[in-house]
Amino acid sequence: MSNNPEWICFPVDHLADGHVFEPGVDQWIWHPVNHTFNRVFNVENLLDVIEANVLISVDEGYILYLNDAEVCRSDSKIFSWSRPVSVSILNHLKSGDNRLSIICFNTYLDKPGATLSFKMTYKDGSERYIRTNAEWVTESGEKAQTVAIMGEMPWRVPSAEVFPLPVVHFRKQFRVEKNKLALKLKLSALGVAEARINGIRPDNHPELLPGWTDYYKIVPLHELEFGIYEVGDYEIELMLASGWYAGYLGWERGRGYYGEYPAVYAELYAGDEAILCTDTSWSAGIGPWLDADILMGTRFDARKKPDLHARAQKFDGFVPKLVNVDWEPVRIVGILNPISVAETQQGSYIVDFGRIIAGFVSFEVSEVAGTEISVRHAEVLNPDGSLYLENIRMARATDVFISSGKEKEYFRPYFTYHGFRYVEISGLSQDPLTCNLRAHRIKSDINRLGTFSCDNELINSIYNCYIGSSECTLVDIPTDCAQRDERLGWTGDGSILAEVHMQTFDMSRFYIKWLRDLFHAQREDGALPDIAPYVEFGSGTIGWNNAAWSDAAVWVSSQLVREYGNVEDISTAWDSLEKYADSLWVSSENGYRRGGNYGDWLNVNAPTPLDFIATAFHAIVNQEMIFLCEQLELLQSKDRYSKRLMVIKQVLEDRFAANETQLNSFTQTACVLILRFGLLSEKKMNRCASILVSDILSRDVSLSTGFLGTPWLLDVLSEIGRSDLAVRLLKKETFPSWGFMVKNGATTLWEHWDSFTPESGFKDPVMNSLSHASLGGFAFWFYKRAGWIHRIDLKSRTFYIKPDVAPYLQKVSVSRITRLGKVSVDWEVDSVGISAKIEIPADCQAVLELENRQNFGPGLHHINIPYSLYKKNGNN
Repeated sequence: MSNNPEWICFPVDHLADGHVFEPGVDQWIWHPVNHTFNRVFNVENLLDVIEANVLISVDEGYILYLNDAEVCRSDSKIFSWSRPVSVSILNHLKSGDNRLSIICFNTYLDKPGATLSFKMTYKDGSERYIRTNAEWVTESGEKAQTVAIMGEMPWRVPSAEVFPLPVVHFRKQFRVEKNKLALKLKLSALGVAEARINGIRPDNHPELLPGWTDYYKIVPLHELEFGIYEVGDYEIELMLASGWYAGYLGWERGRGYYGEYPAVYAELYAGDEAILCTDTSWSAGIGPWLDADILMGTRFDARKKPDLHARAQKFDGFVPKLVNVDWEPVRIVGILNPISVAETQQGSYIVDFGRIIAGFVSFEVSEVAGTEISVRHAEVLNPDGSLYLENIRMARATDVFISSGKEKEYFRPYFTYHGFRYVEISGLSQDPLTCNLRAHRIKSDINRLGTFSCDNELINSIYNCYIGSSECTLVDIPTDCAQRDERLGWTGDGSILAEVHMQTFDMSRFYIKWLRDLFHAQREDGALPDIAPYVEFGSGTIGWNNAAWSDAAVWVSSQLVREYGNVEDISTAWDSLEKYADSLWVSSENGYRRGGNYGDWLNVNAPTPLDFIATAFHAIVNQEMIFLCEQLELLQSKDRYSKRLMVIKQVLEDRFAANETQLNSFTQTACVLILRFGLLSEKKMNRCASILVSDILSRDVSLSTGFLGTPWLLDVLSEIGRSDLAVRLLKKETFPSWGFMVKNGATTLWEHWDSFTPESGFKDPVMNSLSHASLGGFAFWFYKRAGWIHRIDLKSRTFYIKPDVAPYLQKVSVSRITRLGKVSVDWEVDSVGISAKIEIPADCQAVLELENRQNFGPGLHHINIPYSLYKKNGNN
């Protein structure tokens, strides 16, 4: 073996033949004023033309004509340019002069463009191309302008089809020279890798290894334990798929954002001795995995054996720093059985697994060789019982197994995952219930910390919907959703869910890892992106320093300290945090921060001004930086942020709350942010409380909040003594409400309050996940208010227990595993008051926050609270 492990690869072309855009050849054109482009061309000997095909893409919309006859048009959906249309126009051609006309539409893009490739093929095999370039003219006769060469940003090379890469296999024989030695493999990949020794997968092998990081900076190194081996000869095999590194990502239908081909790195140890490592002596080739992609799925041909007659190549791309994994990898965390199977008229089967999960389906079949079994995934069904696939957008989300003809062949996909409740299985000749069908749930292997239940089944279902949607989106990073062609680490989602996620799951290492990814993308000026790990997409809304999104850097950091005491981790990131906070201050106008791209995303017809949102979150950032300074004992820095906070608060008051007219225009979200973070004077905050309550009541006890108001809405209502309204909002079953989702069949929270309505059906599939945790950011209320676990002081080891929510709920049971131990509260309303059981962990104390504070120590405590004392405590 070589002395030093090498990154190895085996590049395989996997592109379609035929008509495609050619990098460096085709051109994007535009004109600043006139957006109709024409090209006249002459066709001689039309009978010699056997094919005439046009390939077109326009950012953002178009209608294409040939000789005044419409040929095709864009689909009028977002990012339609990433779905170029390929169509034959042979029947529209005529001898002599022909005219192509592209009528383009652009309503919002900063950099629009149009590209077209027209290919004619003749009987003699020759070809003729007509491409968009500066020879095209507008209706007024002006020449078009070339705005990009094919392959350049922002569009790169759009494709009418998707072409996932096949899985590459690497093999090497080795010998164990001593008995009873433990074999350990250190494995990493720029892609997704699987490892086997003599065909055996180790028990601690994660899914989707190595996971997703900022591959521009770091890549994880995992350690796999294969167990004890005897003296003898063995064979190690590595399988390598494109993964996030070289596979499809996002809405652009593009792949290879980090690199064109995947690569792998491995070191094998027998005991403490390194006996093998990756280098160019390994055999390499492709095998039964015809393609494999995280978004698109997999194709596996069991008839095909790996052809490994070639040698691995040394990877010559950029190699990021290897880091040991100190966070929880992705694993299988549960298995579901089908709850129903229905046969379609076409002979396929629709299988229902009962709830939406992130994962994959396995099965066992005995079929004739060459039988192709396809498994398509969807979150929900159309009214006719077919899969609702529109909302997965460009994700293929399909796994295909081709049988070898052997008896009882087992198949499970690797290298991919899907968001689904339902699957459609086609190609089976047997009852799917005889195929040992299973749905495997995956997520980061983080422990569950919080539980909640109460006497109201609707509210229990809402809580469970939060749990379900969260588990779907905690796959190595905090993703937006698991089903569509996005699955990005949106900082907005990661931020607004941080408070409840950290109380429900052990998110300490998970979030620290994600913050590293975020800081790895930090620009020199301190700005942070909207997503982490960062991907340089060419189009879309991804920006920098967007209010409440990139602010996740500070908010998540402060929550890590509050919930887990992660002072040391945040201390190592302090320079990045200060750099970010300073970038906001420098770019502001003496504290006033202009609006971002999103604001109170997905509000219910109640938009809050973007600059109010931005300035409010500028204040929140500085407020949290003050808290972190206190924890890190950085008094000088604390003074700086305190002064900034005073200035920003004054700006908020002067610009947005100077008089009663301005206050009366406040949305529910504006009121919630003011009240939760104390951003105005006490008098004006009291007024905000009245406005908030009045607005909810005026809407027939309904909310209007979106991303940024919903997380703290119920908490604020309880804080101002209106837990009755908080519970009424939870019990509501009409739009907009969480109960409306449950009433309409949700097993996870929706992306929109009206992702589905009985009257209108599904919302626009451009952005409509039926499993999206963001509207569950409020759920810490279940522990804090309904469960009375109001606050925890890690330093003094004190739990502050504050009775609330009774009698609007009659019975509640809550537990949380904290850094101090497990705390549980069970309370129930009876005829004279409230009886409660409170259990406090060892070496801790608790304070019962009633009129006369009660202190008690560790252990189980039975407490009776008369209604008279409960009401004196400020409860209605």
